[in-house]
Amino acid sequence: MSFPEQDKALRRSFRCRVPESQQEAVLRARDWRFAVRLLNESVEGAAVQLDRDPGVEIDDVVRLTTTLGSFEARVAHVSRIQPAETAAGPAKPLFRLGLERLQHPQVPPVETAESRTTGAPREV
Repeated sequence: MSFPEQDKALRRSFRCRVPESQQEAVLRARDWRFAVRLLNESVEGAAVQLDRDPGVEIDDVVRLTTTLGSFEARVAHVSRIQPAETAAGPAKPLFRLGLERLQHPQVPPVETAESRTTGAPREV
């Protein structure tokens, strides 16, 4: 792999932590909706965590809605995490999903003074 190809691959797979104020998201799997916590994102996907078994398997297609938009994703990873026992007793298991984007969120065109005059939206 040449340097430009390697650089491009690294940029696509780089995971960014999601600020706490943007971690709330909704996962739609089959006919169910789950409140999830968005852990990190990359150009090609995201990782989410939830407190109940979503009943999904690898290669299932789901929809993730975040503060930035909504997109379809393929389930690439499913794991169950058993937190350490506390003084209050055993903690509920958590589930972590790795998602691969199948499409990018649709961003509406930016409205400008010119587009309000001509009536046509213009992307900036």
